[in-house]
Amino acid sequence: MSKTNKTPTRYMASLNQDRFFKKVFSNLKIARAFLEDILDVKIQEIEKLEKDKHYITDDAKYVEFDFRCKIDNGYVIIDMQQWYKADVIHRFYTYHALNTALQLETLPLKILSLDPETGKNIEIKDYRRIEPVVTLVWMVDDCLNNKDDFLSYSMTNEGVLDFIGNKSLWLKANINELLLARKNIIDKLMNTSKSLDFIPKNKLIFAFQKNIIKNPKHKKYFNWFKFAELSNDKNNKKKDFTELKKDKVFKENCIFMEKRLNNKGLSQKDLKYIATEAERMKGIQKWIDDERDYIRSDFRQKLIQKEIANENMREEIQEMKRKDEEAKREVKEAKQKAKEAKQKAKEAKREVEEAKRKEKEAKKKADKKNKNIAKLLSKALDISIEEALLKINKEE
Repeated sequence: MSKTNKTPTRYMASLNQDRFFKKVFSNLKIARAFLEDILDVKIQEIEKLEKDKHYITDDAKYVEFDFRCKIDNGYVIIDMQQWYKADVIHRFYTYHALNTALQLETLPLKILSLDPETGKNIEIKDYRRIEPVVTLVWMVDDCLNNKDDFLSYSMTNEGVLDFIGNKSLWLKANINELLLARKNIIDKLMNTSKSLDFIPKNKLIFAFQKNIIKNPKHKKYFNWFKFAELSNDKNNKKKDFTELKKDKVFKENCIFMEKRLNNKGLSQKDLKYIATEAERMKGIQKWIDDERDYIRSDFRQKLIQKEIANENMREEIQEMKRKDEEAKREVKEAKQKAKEAKQKAKEAKREVEEAKRKEKEAKKKADKKNKNIAKLLSKALDISIEEALLKINKEE
């Protein structure tokens, strides 16, 4: 046997690899059990959508889903994200939107009317038949800087964000106003006019394996991710899975996956895939390194741009400070001048008051002198003091 076909030493293939993930989830019983546990729903019907590759346009490269199915009232995608990809958010949002658009392939036509020119029925697609989509992204190593088991997103009325972000509303003491605002939002969310409630039923969920396996106590989906984590160990052994089989609910699923993925259940192609994993990972690692180099280069460019912007901002701040200091100096000088002017006005007022006082005092002395002269004149001329004063004032 060639080196590439050598049976791997590990007991089980990794559930975290697309090839073996598809091998397991192609069984609808397993897919149903997993979805019921992770979505916390009871699925009555599930249908595997066999068409894996979808061409968006005549020229576009196809999109391939790891697993796509239809359940009771909607469509589900499960995709495994094994290694670093910088475009993961944009990629899976596109997959999520595409899963809605792909329903057009089977959307029934509705007869609108008869074309009078051709005599044929005018038919349109009845978009009311489009069902909600749930896209589950199983993140093996990446946690998107998040500590929870999941991040879940759905479109909702923008008023919800306005309500949550309205600081002035939340800081007010009037609870009635807050409750009224909440009621208005709930009324909007409960609006089912022309199936508006269809929109938030669509969900994009990121599940983080690294976080989930740290929380075994109360989540029934824990065993699925623990199984995947154990299978991902290149030196895994049969005994590693013994504990999982002690769970009566999960035991059957564990045994089935074990049969599918252990060496005895693998085909020669599967074994070759495992044996050549190291070479394949080198190619993936190069892609990752190239991506990171691109991001680092882009990041450096952004840092340079940011530094230039910061330098410009620093210069603007310095200029603002200079102008501020200049304005403060001008204000200080103006205050000093005003103070000096006020002091001069005060001195001038004092001088005027002093002049008035001297004038008053001089007048008082003159009046006293005139009065004394009037007395003498009154006696000499035998007239009254008042007449004497009139004569004196007239001569002056």
